[in-house]
Amino acid sequence: KYKALNEYLSKRFTGWIRRYILESIKAKGAINLINQYLKTGKKVTVFHDTLKIQDAKHPFRLEKDELYDKASISEHGDAISDSIKAADYREIIKEYIQFAKERPDLINLDIKDIRPALEILSEAFPNNSVQFNGNVPKAIRAKNVKDFQNDTSGKDVIIVQSDAGNAGISLHDTTGVHQRVMINIGIPQRPIYAMQIEGRNYRTGSKTNCIIRYLTTGTNF
Repeated sequence: KYKALNEYLSKRFTGWIRRYILESIKAKGAINLINQYLKTGKKVTVFHDTLKIQDAKHPFRLEKDELYDKASISEHGDAISDSIKAADYREIIKEYIQFAKERPDLINLDIKDIRPALEILSEAFPNNSVQFNGNVPKAIRAKNVKDFQNDTSGKDVIIVQSDAGNAGISLHDTTGVHQRVMINIGIPQRPIYAMQIEGRNYRTGSKTNCIIRYLTTGTNF
């Protein structure tokens, strides 16, 4: 229905920006789920992909500098830019006006709280979580893993950046006291990569089965 508008908006988002927005949404959605598992005595590992803050433009709203009026389009001649012809942009604006009438809820969607997943989860679990990512010194990373693996440390959530922790660390249940839950809010790009991440939590020597959850937003975004 909104083919021209969809193609235009899609080009504004690189893969990393899309993953950043999706992870932020899923991180907020994961908080209640994590709390439910913690209440039953389980330890939770959360894997995420993005770390650096991305420039997250609104996924449905055109920016002011993109809203050319008819006079402005005419002044551009045959093309708005190297990649957009004036005729195509007229169709984009036409579809955008109709879309805004039909879905004001999406046009007015507040994305001010689109923050890094790590920040959201760390704030939600300030006292019982540890981190494992490229910004954490190697010695501290090792200590964080040790604390998470300690049944009595009180550190029952570990937030792991996939690139930093997809191999070389063991997060499985070695005592049978705290069953593990692995929640992946990222988007593994290859099956073998997903298997490596799962292998951090369920491997030889595990005393209990690991619950593995991949969260989605139910969209093709």
